[in-house]
This record gives sequence, C-alpha cells and structure tokens, in this order.
Amino acid sequence: MVSYKGLGEAGPGGEAITTFHLLDALDTFLVYLGFALLLLSLLALFPPGGLALAGAGAATAGGAMTAGAALNAALLGSAGIVLMAVSADGVEGSGDGKHVGEGKQNSTDPAVSDAVGAAREQKVAELTNGRIPSGAPGKPGLKVTKPGAGTSDVDVIGGDGSYIAVGGPAKARNLAKFGEKCHILKYAAEQQGVRAQVYLEKGTPEAALNLARRILGDGNVHTFVR
Repeated sequence: MVSYKGLGEAGPGGEAITTFHLLDALDTFLVYLGFALLLLSLLALFPPGGLALAGAGAATAGGAMTAGAALNAALLGSAGIVLMAVSADGVEGSGDGKHVGEGKQNSTDPAVSDAVGAAREQKVAELTNGRIPSGAPGKPGLKVTKPGAGTSDVDVIGGDGSYIAVGGPAKARNLAKFGEKCHILKYAAEQQGVRAQVYLEKGTPEAALNLARRILGDGNVHTFVR
C-alpha cells in the first residue's frame, strides 16, 4: 500500500519512475570519490611526518620517493581528476532550464532546449485550441508580474483565454522556484479574469504535479505526451 501511494499504479499502465534523483546521487558520489583519490595521490607524494602511504611502495629507507611510488601517486591523481570531470559533466547536463527534460533534452545547447520547448508548446497549443504569445515556439512567452514576487512566462494562451505554463520533468528539480512561478501565473490570470493552468510532459515527478495542484487546483494541472 505504501509503495502504491508513493509510486502509483504498477504494471504496463502505471507511471514510470524517473531516475533523476539517482543520477544526482551518482554524480555526487563520483565527485567525492574523485576528491578522495586526488587526496590519496597527494598523501603518497607528500606523506605527513615523512611516512609513506601504505601499500603504495612509497619511499626508500632514506626517505626518497621511488619511481613506482611516484607512478602510483600520478595514477591516483589522474583517476580522481577524471572522475570529478565526468561528474561535473553530468551535473551540467541536468540543469534546470526553462524547457529541460531527459536524454538529449538535458543538453545545455540552446538550440536543443529551444527545440524541446517548441515541441511542447506546439502540442499544448493544439490540445487547448490556443496560441503561442511569443509568436515563436520555444522562446520566452508573455511576461506576467506579481508585485513583490517576480515575473513568469505564459507559454500558451488557451482557446478560452487561459494563461498556460508548459514544462517537463525538470520542474521538480527546484520545487520552490516552480511553486513561485505557479503563484505568479495564478495572480496574473486572476487579474485578467481567466484560468491559470499548467501542462507538464508525461514523466514529470508527482512532487511537481502535486505542488501545482495545490496552488492552481486539480482541474488546472494536466499531463501530456509530446
């Protein structure tokens, strides 16, 4: 029962469990592992108190560093640097852009992000018989403001005049920011006497969907397939 409540219905018709948090944890682990290896290499080269790193074949009786010890230290340091570089690439590839999803959608290439956003907005415009106020799918939409809170974008204006924000799984990466955007969207829509809605691509974590539902109401939060 707990698994069902937390993860949803199992089986072919159930929701897929996203792996974003697992990937973040792996990136963090690689950073720490790389740092540890780099530290070990420094200890091998410069042992505290003149003591050599155990198992590294570190020093001669006279305290001089052997070629084998230097090679071991260099290998440890290189491995540490490589691991940290790999983890850094993973973090950069999973940033919280405006239209970021999974796989290639996580690219920091603006052209890729724009293409993903454009496809999402075009699909939602079709679903709602609406229009894209920016005039160019994937580009910043209609700017709306809530005094003292900030600004947000209206990505699609529905056929009934609704202010619609469009996004995907990355919205769950910063729930506080996503919640603020929902509040701003709701305020701006109320000023115009229209509904505020959010369309999130299928696969978006439930945490983001539930947050949007609490702010906008169940009937104003939708998932879609691009």
